[in-house]
Amino acid sequence: MEQSVKMTPKDFFLHLGVVATLYVSTVAFISFVFAVINLALPDVAAGAWVYENSRSSIAWSLSVFIIVYPVFLYLLFKVSHYLLESKERAAVSIRKWFIYLTIFLTAATLIVDGIVLLTTFLQGEQLTLRFVLKVLTIVIVALTIFWFSIKELRNTFITNPKTLTRAAVGTSLFVLVCIIVGFAYMGSPRQARLALEDAQRVQDLSYIQSEIIEYWRATETLPTSLEAINDPIRYVQVPVDAVTKEPYEYNVLSATSFEFCAVFATSNADSVAVMETSIPALNAFTEDDTHFMHDAGRTCFTRTIDPARITPYPAKG
Repeated sequence: MEQSVKMTPKDFFLHLGVVATLYVSTVAFISFVFAVINLALPDVAAGAWVYENSRSSIAWSLSVFIIVYPVFLYLLFKVSHYLLESKERAAVSIRKWFIYLTIFLTAATLIVDGIVLLTTFLQGEQLTLRFVLKVLTIVIVALTIFWFSIKELRNTFITNPKTLTRAAVGTSLFVLVCIIVGFAYMGSPRQARLALEDAQRVQDLSYIQSEIIEYWRATETLPTSLEAINDPIRYVQVPVDAVTKEPYEYNVLSATSFEFCAVFATSNADSVAVMETSIPALNAFTEDDTHFMHDAGRTCFTRTIDPARITPYPAKG
């Protein structure tokens, strides 16, 4: 008959730490793989927001890989050494509760994954490569955790510490590859900062564009300068470049055409390509106009107002 071992606070928090960091690292890994799949295999029906969300997911996953995963390894080996010194502690109830909980959640994940896959197939939806890869990701991760939990339940890592070391080295190398891939997609923090500044410039230009349209609808003429569209009554104030503090360049080309320019630090060609593929042109300009796609350096955007699509405001009688 198995002897009952009294749980201590050290038992509880060591095993809780291992399980908590394992769960967080697992969620981060799945989120990371899904994000890479979304970027590598863009889906037209998914929407442009998937691109930015995927980049955010990669950034969050990288933070977990760099901070939480090493904590997981440290606690895992701490528990291993703790149990090697006091093998009777392997029978403590909290350890078995956490192991069985992990096995239960893994089995539930596999079942739900199978239900989703079968439901998708029965509804006639196309099983795309990106969908199959995501399903395979969940299956592989679940089976890996299931294998690890069974080994832990059988005290394999206690009786053979080298097995734990080999498993840790293997997963660490894989996480290292993920970090390298993640930075390849994200770029350096400096590059991310520059991209944010460029995103603000695009937002400024979009705002200016909208106000120029409002000016034309009200007057049926284009403003001669950006200062002309300032309107304190409507709280309209033309923004300037937040980094250089210089005004944006603006030129009138014809009665219905104009251009405005900005100096960008990065290129957003990839993200805009996804956006324009996912969402039909929403701006009310001629069809040959380009969205705010830019390369690094000075970029100008030409806009031609189509009176058939943008009508002036009715004259006040």
